[in-house]
Amino acid sequence: MWAVRKYFAEKWLVTPAAGLDGLAPLQAAASDAPAMKEKLLALVQKVESDGAKGQGPGRFMEIGMIRPRLHLPSKTVHLADMLTRPLLKGLPESTYTVHPELLKDITRFVAEMTEGKSEATVRKYDEVMSLFRSFVRSAFGPAFEWSSLQPGEVAYFLVHDIYERVDVPTKTLAANLLSVLAAFFKWVDKQHNTALYSKMQLLLTEMKDDLAEAYRQRTILQKEAVRHLQDQQMEPQEAAEEQLLLVAKQDSGWLVRRSGSQEISLHFDRPDELRLGQDWMLSGLIGQMEDGEWRLFGTPELYPPAVSRLLGVGGGVLV
Repeated sequence: MWAVRKYFAEKWLVTPAAGLDGLAPLQAAASDAPAMKEKLLALVQKVESDGAKGQGPGRFMEIGMIRPRLHLPSKTVHLADMLTRPLLKGLPESTYTVHPELLKDITRFVAEMTEGKSEATVRKYDEVMSLFRSFVRSAFGPAFEWSSLQPGEVAYFLVHDIYERVDVPTKTLAANLLSVLAAFFKWVDKQHNTALYSKMQLLLTEMKDDLAEAYRQRTILQKEAVRHLQDQQMEPQEAAEEQLLLVAKQDSGWLVRRSGSQEISLHFDRPDELRLGQDWMLSGLIGQMEDGEWRLFGTPELYPPAVSRLLGVGGGVLV
């Protein structure tokens, strides 16, 4: 049932709506027009209200995921809060994408940094900046400038967006991402007289070890979730996709805090293999078993404490 409700919510997000002048909700959320934002909020409120009454499209959808995806005020903590607008994927050059000159900066940077260098160096810079270019192009609009880039947006790219573009992120990729992006931010500062690197330095430093660990741990948890899905005797009574803050290690897993401040015990099959700590966040599908125990049922993402702090949930406090 959860999967069906999520499917209809995803479909609604990209389906043109009459109340939005024929735009899809995601496109309306990316618009800079205040009037369009007002129409979008009114539409979402109606969908939520009707859904609570068992009416309209809201009755078929996972309503809780709508506001975060559209960057509307929400009571839940969500990684999408790090962005200023929703990502619009697969669009041609249009009013929704950044100015072409910014993308040319990326091309010039790669050319300057790889001139006369080894093939391995060329591949390293090409891979990282191709991934970053795709993200920038879909995440920002024509008013975007390098100086307006925020640490939260870079963190979103590193711990979430990267999974959309790479099959299996590795320790090597993590190191390359951090080093090449640091070099790019310094290059932008010289080219445009900005202070981008100083703005990003703390995040990149804090992620030095944690980013590779997040990629590695995700692979371990992915295998666990697949085992649970394939075990016909482990059918969950309830399922929820949430972002959870790790509070305290337990014998069979971790005590985690949900967005509503409720604490639950999340069971892991091999807890000793997980090199996690307090204030890491886990985002994924969890299911409650008949005996009340919660387990993973979907591939999770892991966010290091540096990302938790950017979301305002560090120090063991989730609001």
